[in-house]
Amino acid sequence: MAVTTKQMYLSSLPTTSGTLYTVTLGSTAVCTNIVICNSNATAITFYLNFNSQPFAYALSVAANTTITWDVKIALTSAQTITGYASNSAVYAMISGVEIS
Repeated sequence: MAVTTKQMYLSSLPTTSGTLYTVTLGSTAVCTNIVICNSNATAITFYLNFNSQPFAYALSVAANTTITWDVKIALTSAQTITGYASNSAVYAMISGVEIS
């Protein structure tokens, strides 16, 4: 059994719902950290789902603000992390481990 540290997502969030990460077939993943950075001069709204279940739903982030979560969210083979934001100046850094 191999445990691999993963950068699950590191980019600006799309402005329409999209897949940010998909667990490799035959593996399990555990998301451990989420960072959302709004580099915009105004507040934004963002959405983040784990396997179609809302984690952050229409969450507002103030201008020039970064929020962080330390979490332990397990996902099984082929499950996804999806999300989007109201502005493309919002960056997400999602990390964890994948077990195969």
